Amino acid sequence: MSLFGVAFTNPFLWFGLLAAGIPFMIHLLTKRTPVNIYFPTIRFLKSAKANQSSLHRIRHLLLLALRTLIVLLVLAAFLKPVFQSGALVAGENRNRRTASILILDTSLSMGHSLSGVSPLSRAKVAANKVLDDLGGEDLANVILAAAQPTVALDEPKSNRYQLTREIEKANPTLEFADIDAAIGMALGQLENLDSYAKEIHFISDFQRTNWASVKFGVIPESVKTVFLSVADERTANTAVLETLLDPSAPAVSEKTTLTCKVANYSDSPRTVPVHLEINGEKIESKEVTLKPGMTESVSFQLRPRTSGIHEGSVSLPDDGLLMDNRRWFTLPVMERLEVTVLSDSDPLDRPLSDRALIAALNPFEGERGSLDPRFLKPDQFDRFVAARTQGVIVSNVDRFSRETAQALIEYLRNGGGLIYFLSGETDKFNLALLAEVSEGNFDIPYRPVSYLQPKTGAKSAFTALQEANYDHPMLKKFRETGALAEIRFYRYFETDRAETKGQILLRYDDGNIALAEKSVGIGTLLLANFSPDLNSCDLARRTVFIPLVHEMFRNIRPKMGGSRNFTAGNPCSTTVRFPSEAAQARFTSPDGEEINAGLEMNGQEGAVLIGETPQVGFYRIYSAEKKVGVIPVNVDPRESNLDSLSPEQLRELTQISRDRFFAESGRDLENLRRLREGLPLWYYFLLGGLACIAIEQIFSLVWRR
Repeated sequence: MSLFGVAFTNPFLWFGLLAAGIPFMIHLLTKRTPVNIYFPTIRFLKSAKANQSSLHRIRHLLLLALRTLIVLLVLAAFLKPVFQSGALVAGENRNRRTASILILDTSLSMGHSLSGVSPLSRAKVAANKVLDDLGGEDLANVILAAAQPTVALDEPKSNRYQLTREIEKANPTLEFADIDAAIGMALGQLENLDSYAKEIHFISDFQRTNWASVKFGVIPESVKTVFLSVADERTANTAVLETLLDPSAPAVSEKTTLTCKVANYSDSPRTVPVHLEINGEKIESKEVTLKPGMTESVSFQLRPRTSGIHEGSVSLPDDGLLMDNRRWFTLPVMERLEVTVLSDSDPLDRPLSDRALIAALNPFEGERGSLDPRFLKPDQFDRFVAARTQGVIVSNVDRFSRETAQALIEYLRNGGGLIYFLSGETDKFNLALLAEVSEGNFDIPYRPVSYLQPKTGAKSAFTALQEANYDHPMLKKFRETGALAEIRFYRYFETDRAETKGQILLRYDDGNIALAEKSVGIGTLLLANFSPDLNSCDLARRTVFIPLVHEMFRNIRPKMGGSRNFTAGNPCSTTVRFPSEAAQARFTSPDGEEINAGLEMNGQEGAVLIGETPQVGFYRIYSAEKKVGVIPVNVDPRESNLDSLSPEQLRELTQISRDRFFAESGRDLENLRRLREGLPLWYYFLLGGLACIAIEQIFSLVWRR
């Protein structure tokens, strides 16, 4: 029974209202009936007696009302009234059974601990309390939110035992939780329970970087949402967020720079040592001072002396969140760097432009040079070639197939580098096809319009470079020589600047663009409006040709980072080269245990896919006992910032109506009960009854005097 938002949870005691008549009955039974006797001589005494009788009646009525109120207040206390306005059971859900889905966050940040108690420990207590407060006929289920959410039961059930066991077994993962997937799973669980009041309980630290992008709009209006925060009141964390190798795959004895980004997510400055290890050996340590809430970069200079796959890590001292204090990376060192030249020219009769490119990339005879150029037909370029090459050069090609264009775009998106020499009208088709298959990610820095050839005449037989961006690292060494200005260009495209995309590096004296750079994904495109062919320019005859080609190649070389950094809980992949096509492969996790993985062979090349990565560290691929591949897996850097969303911020973020949005601290168990049942009022009525008894006693003592 409910009255003005107040529900009485012991309605069978309403018969106690009859007790309210007991004081009135006592009043009637104890009322004295006076006998009127008239004494004319004592009329003054009669008048005084009348005054005293009137005061006595008023006192008696006050005591009657007070005692009746005492009975009513005590009765109300035994009826156990609850103020349900704003509670989960308010409104139309008051007398309905409930189906509740608990989404328990088990991401990495839930394992943070400064005081010895992690948010996940508090979340378990809160989850069990939510289950305890449900009615016997209510249904429930638990979803553990991680990179791949898991559900405790096939469907919501009223049996709480298995749910409690699943909650107790939950441990913080090393993963970034996919909350959207967990919400989708929860809605699927509630889909066919229309006769129940539907609820989704989110129990988490509500880490800003994890929850700010969640799509709460998919939750229908028939489902109430409850946010129970178990975040630490005070958080502080330092972490290694990223490692970047430039170049990512150096040659033996080639200088490479390892840059790591370190963050301080606290409100005070910190000075921490950064340790570098390679192949288990400590190489170097540097101290870095971090401002509150800021990141700093620390660089290490390396010059590897041996080829192979070297395993490295960058680490910080331990703190409340251990697993983001170390970041693993691989340093593949090659004897020679493979460069792929895509050309449709006849292998038995290469044009001068192709032969000039080969000579520029490897000026030495045999295998003495650090670069290993290899010609391929465009249709031969696939993911296996993309995995091993350190750069792609396109020159003298016919029209690309759609498969070739898709392979090149994917290569660029994943950090590859491409130099495209424009040599004819076919290149306009190829650039348009690359833009089409990229779905908007291939915005070229300029659009080739029509192929030009300078007019004949003493002063206009060729075109020269007029502008050069010598501040660009690729062109710095040519500033003083003036060698670029001496190159003569005969054939090139008229260009149309494409909405200021990319960076212009070289420009002809007639205003057309000669060379431009553009990022595609995390890769680099150099679009050259000329060809090494002698009919296009005399670059191949000049001494500047070899250093310019090498600087262009160095500029596009891949850097390790971006999509190559696999995170815990998500699949990881790589391509490796086996000693033979019949080689037997095996795979191990970071702790050395053998695991299952997918393997697709193409000759001696193999594409490896590891579907489950619950650990961080190195996942290794072996052929017999020889290590042929290593995949580093790290924690997601978004888990390192422990800043949490407040209830007000969650309310604004979710845009859920107030009658469906509930937020409470998961630390206060009594508040959780109130959230479902409402505010108990019985003790207020009981205190009121005791106060009335005290007042009644005071009145009785005073009036007896």
